[in-house]
Amino acid sequence: MSDLTVEKDGSILVLTMNRPNRQNAMTLPMFARLADAWEMIDEDLDIRVCILTGAAGNFSSGMDLRSLSGDSENTDDYDVNKRMAEEGSDFIYKGLLKTKHPRVPLIAAVEGNAIAGGTEILKEQTFEWLENQLSSEFQKLNGPYIQWEDQQSDLHDRYLSQKQQTYF
Repeated sequence: MSDLTVEKDGSILVLTMNRPNRQNAMTLPMFARLADAWEMIDEDLDIRVCILTGAAGNFSSGMDLRSLSGDSENTDDYDVNKRMAEEGSDFIYKGLLKTKHPRVPLIAAVEGNAIAGGTEILKEQTFEWLENQLSSEFQKLNGPYIQWEDQQSDLHDRYLSQKQQTYF
């Protein structure tokens, strides 16, 4: 099993943080897989947009501190020790979009919990696609917002056709 599932559907790449038992809390393997996904986007010119979301009704509850201490079930077989030996901790910052930015629009499909480090990656997105109205405090952090109820055609009319024509 992988802490991040990667699914390509035509020109759309969907990345799903996949640790539902821990509300998609982030792990080192997840950061490594995110960094690999950003590289995949750079290499595959057929990808035109990326959607980042969480499994089972939550976006992410932030970093899984228990996993850092070894006090959590291992949910991914990614060889983090090998990656650390090869490039140090750089993949963590790439995964969180601190030192790497995708060449395509990134949609964060946010629902449920999005707290702590789970909101950190949201600072680097193109826009969020929200299921529910979030608190005004959270909305001050990021934008623009598009409500989940909007139809895809409305999404295209309101944002993509005006600002991202070159991607579609």
